[in-house]
Amino acid sequence: MADWRDPSVSRLSRWVLRLIALGTVALVLAGLLYSCGSHQASRLAERCMERPPRAEWGRPRALAAAQQVLACVEQNGGTAGVLIDRKARDAVRALPSVPCRYVGTWAAFRPGTLWEVELRDDSSFRAKATLEGGRAGSGGTSGAWGVADERMVWLYDNRPSWPPELNPIRDQTDLGFTLVEADGSTTRFVLVRRPAAPACKS
Repeated sequence: MADWRDPSVSRLSRWVLRLIALGTVALVLAGLLYSCGSHQASRLAERCMERPPRAEWGRPRALAAAQQVLACVEQNGGTAGVLIDRKARDAVRALPSVPCRYVGTWAAFRPGTLWEVELRDDSSFRAKATLEGGRAGSGGTSGAWGVADERMVWLYDNRPSWPPELNPIRDQTDLGFTLVEADGSTTRFVLVRRPAAPACKS
């Protein structure tokens, strides 16, 4: 058993304490640098969104806009560009990705709300509320969709093009699937009809 009165043991314990203190300081500094870099990446993305998106034939406007924002951040961000949200970055890079199993018109159920959502094989979507709070729905939205890493990716025409909305996909069957929303709630999609001959990947 070590004798803690031995000077060599005391020196060892002081070195251990110094190493622990240095490690703690390094972790705190790394966290601050990461937080600062992530903030800079977010600010850069906001500046990149101010540039009008270039029209690209055959590609939904929302998707083209998000891909242009990502390219802008990566080209101009330096270290900050590397720190942009990895899941969002990888999802946008993977698009367009429109598996045939999701192409079609769906009834999307949330508590008190029913939407009709058309997922097209060109990566665009249109959605309209048909029931809200027990009353006839009003309004709608459109944009681009896709699937990446078992998540449904949404980009909207009437919202900022970054970051994309990412919803994990659960409980898939031939006739439906469930999306997990950002707040933990779920939306159940039930198939209404499929297009006659979708030009999508299987």
